[in-house]
This record gives sequence, structure tokens and C-alpha cells, in this order.
Amino acid sequence: MSETDLFAMEFPEPENREQSSGETDTMSVLEIPPDLLTAVLDNMAVSNRKSGSKSSDSRCKGGIDTLHLALVVEWSERTEQYWEMLSRCQQAAKNADDNGSYFRIGTELFRVLASGAGGKNKVFRHFIFEGLGIYFEFSRFSAKQENFWNVTVRVGSIACNAIPLEDLHKRVHLLVKCFGGRILRESVSRCDFYVDDTAVSHAEVCKAMGETRCITRAQKWGFLGENKNSQTLQIGRGIVMLRVYDKLAELRERPDLRKEEQIAGKFGGSLPDTVTRFEFQLRRKFFRQSEIPINSVDDLRNNINTICHYLVTQWVRFADSPVDKKNSNRAKPAEWWSRITETFSTLGDDLKKNLVRVTRKVKNAPGLMRQALGCLLQACHENVVSIDGFLREVYEQLRKLIADIGTTEFLSRLARCHANGRQPEKDVSLSEAPELVTAEQYLGRLQLLFRKGREADREKVRSGWLFGDDDPIFAAFPNGAARVVSPGTF
Repeated sequence: MSETDLFAMEFPEPENREQSSGETDTMSVLEIPPDLLTAVLDNMAVSNRKSGSKSSDSRCKGGIDTLHLALVVEWSERTEQYWEMLSRCQQAAKNADDNGSYFRIGTELFRVLASGAGGKNKVFRHFIFEGLGIYFEFSRFSAKQENFWNVTVRVGSIACNAIPLEDLHKRVHLLVKCFGGRILRESVSRCDFYVDDTAVSHAEVCKAMGETRCITRAQKWGFLGENKNSQTLQIGRGIVMLRVYDKLAELRERPDLRKEEQIAGKFGGSLPDTVTRFEFQLRRKFFRQSEIPINSVDDLRNNINTICHYLVTQWVRFADSPVDKKNSNRAKPAEWWSRITETFSTLGDDLKKNLVRVTRKVKNAPGLMRQALGCLLQACHENVVSIDGFLREVYEQLRKLIADIGTTEFLSRLARCHANGRQPEKDVSLSEAPELVTAEQYLGRLQLLFRKGREADREKVRSGWLFGDDDPIFAAFPNGAARVVSPGTF
């Protein structure tokens, strides 16, 4: 079952809700220790507490819209009895027995789906159930290694906005513990941050995009949807995306009373005339490549402001006028974008830290070198017949190319590469070379070699080349062998 189908599915209430609140013949009850049940019920009672942006501008409200987690869980011996209960609920769901497909924890109801999910390259999750706005996918197999992700958790917008992230995280851990599980490791697979603005229209944002007033690191952007009045502006793809759309138009197409009440509650109890949603979707690779590692929900909670500030100041921003690509740093932000920036930068509790880039790791540097070698062979093969000739030809061609584009431009490109990767502390290939080799040192070394009886090819000396690749002094010179003197010296 796909992720989209899972979230689009409606979960009907049991046919006899009053009867289902007590013991029934068809509805299962998850039997857990009393102290654990008390902790779960206390956590479930937490709701409607103020969470989200701390911005002082009443026209903007924001928070977390979606949270996906992957867990490595070790199941205990008592978990087997819970698998039997889930199997009964799953079979009831297959038989269209609504009451039988539910089970209770305290007074809260959870519905088990008729089938599992996964397979192929992923761990198969045997049971999927939903309750309190959270979707769980459990594998019956216990964790065998630290990368055995046998539990998946998906939290929708209702639950994300109902309680603070800290209590939501605790709720996930408590519910896994109810099934006899012990979480060994967790990872944030996806997190969506959003801001709803009632002062800027979706059309105004699209107009700014068409007028080249957007500055972004994303390589692609476009519009999604056939209805022009409700099209979504999407900037970027893959691990980072920004989506801008008319939230009210979405609710008109797909009515959801709970979401309408949620939005109205953020803006004084009534639904505004205009609600434009700015929503960042971040995938696991983004968190793994960040300068500040985000491995768990606690890491995410402590760095929300830092991540969001980077997104709205470094990754994308909108200017008040068309942007000169060569001098984009001079562009002033649009008035409405400054408001969006402030709101995103105050979604979390802690002050933002400095985050200027997300590291893009090179997965296969040796592969890139082999690819570059093939390109250089195609470019230089007409002028060379040996390895030494090839290396000298490559050096001369690259030296001329760098001279043509200029030192400043070359160093600028090198800096951009460092911005997308790890900046080295020194030139690794020259780290073993002498810092300075003078002409006197060249001649002294040459005389020492002659005194030791080493034969020298006078023709090579006249041409300026003396030492071979196996000589230790070879590493000191960027053009291969040591160029010692001008022709005719000897």
C-alpha cells in the first residue's frame, strides 16, 4: 500500500461506539501493566497546548505538518501475545468486521488495516494500525542489527499540531513500549515545516516567481495541478522542497472539518479569507548531510529554528524586485518574505545556531576520477603516445585553461565546491613536499648525484628535465619531474 493511499484512507468509527467503550465480544483490549497504562493515559490527556511559531506577527502561524520516523525495535517475549491480537484484528478487517478490526488502549481506539506493507528491499511490516492521528507499521521480526528498521511511524498534521513535539515523541515511545518493544535507535525520515500567511496571496507569490524575484539553490521549479486557481508552486525536488499553495482552495476540493477548525483556531476562531501555505518538505538525506547532525527527534527539536532559518535565508528567498543573478546578495527581501522568515525562524524553542550550508557528500570520488581520466584521454590522445607525455599534456592544457578563465574565477569555483562538500585544511598532494625549493638547492642536489656516479642524460638536462618519477624530490614540483635549469646550462 502506498503512502498516499494510506493517508487518504478514511477510518470509520465502530458501528456501536457506546458498546465498544466497554468489554465486547468483538473488540480486543491491549492488556498492559498498570503503571505503563497510567503513563499512556496521562500522555493521551495532553492536547490543545500552545505550540508552533513564537512570531509576534498575528498574520502568520506555523508549525510541523508531517513527521515520519524509522525505528529499530527489539521485541520482548510477551510481544507474541500482542501479535496474536493484531492478527485477529487484521483478519476481522479482511472480513469487513468493523468492530473486530479495532482494539483499545484505555478508552482510545486503534484500527488495524487488512494488509501489511513493504517487501523487496525493505523490511516487511506485517501490521499497520492507526490511532490518535498516528500510523504505525510493525514487523514481527525483532531487531537483528542496528540498521534493521522494523518499525515505521507516520504522524499527520492533526496530531503534529495538537500537542508539542516533545509530548508527541513520548507518545510514540510509550505506544511501542505497550507492545513489549524497546527502541534501540531512531531516525527522522521526513519532516514538513509550514507557515500559513493571511496577508499575501498565492497569486502574488506565483507572480514574484515569474518576475525572477526568487533566489534559490534549487535547480528546478514548476506548478503542480490542472486547476490554475489551486495550482501548487513547487521549488526543488528530492531531499528538499518548498511548496506554496492556497490552503483554502485545497480544503474546498477536499473538505476536512478538523483541519478547518485547526486553521480557524490559529487565527482567532474564524477562518480567514486568504490562507497561503508555505511548506518545506525535508527528507532523511537532508538531516544526515546537515552540518548539525539530525539523527533523532530530540536532535530535530533542538535545531528547528536553525534548520528553518537556513531554509528561508540560504536555500530560498524572495526579493522585492527582479534579481541580478551576478549580484543576488544585494537583493532586498520582499516585505511578505521577511514576515515568513521571522515566523519560520521561531518555530522551535531554542535560539537558532549558525548553519550556512548542508553538506553534499561525494559518494564515489574514485568513480569520478575514473570518469575524468576517460574524458582527458579522449581530449589529449592525439598529442601523446606515453604515460609521461599524457601527464605533461594534461598539466599544460589545464594550466592554460585556468589562465584563460582567470585565477579569481577558478578560486571562486573551488570555493563553491567547498560549499557543497568538506573543505580540506591543506593541499593533500603537496603535504609531503618541501615548502620552498631554490635554484641553489637544485644545483646542489644535481652535483651530489653526479658525485655519487649517477648517470645523467645530458640531453634531458639541456631540455630542462632531470629526475624521474621515483625520485623523492619529484613530489615537490607541480609539473612532474624537477625542472632544474634553463637549456644550455650544461
